[in-house]
Amino acid sequence: TVRLKTLQSPLISAETSGNSLTVDSNEYSQTMTNLAGSYSQDVEAVPSPFSQSSSGTLDSTQLPGVVTYSTPVTFTGFDGEYPSAGEFLVTGESSGVRLIAVDSTNIRIEVDTNGDGTVDETVNSTWAELEGG
Repeated sequence: TVRLKTLQSPLISAETSGNSLTVDSNEYSQTMTNLAGSYSQDVEAVPSPFSQSSSGTLDSTQLPGVVTYSTPVTFTGFDGEYPSAGEFLVTGESSGVRLIAVDSTNIRIEVDTNGDGTVDETVNSTWAELEGG
């Protein structure tokens, strides 16, 4: 399901959701379940604020076990910039990582290497470094 709301300008919002989406190829198979995402932006304001969140589960033949992802804290920021607040959490079979927006330049990555819920390593970086730029 995809919903795009543009009639309440200046606020634009988009929502996606689905129970299951499978992609098969000769090399791999991936199934996403319980997927959801949302994005909204006030295009009249300058700078233009946005919010974004997503969640779901990924089961892939390329990974051991199932991976879940979510934004326990919705990402927020301004158009043309990286998010200045929010969190993205990914957990797998026996590990997890949480990406935390410190501000629109910096991020903190907390790594749980053994899946016990305790942060084992913290990496301070920038959005640009994460993006590879």
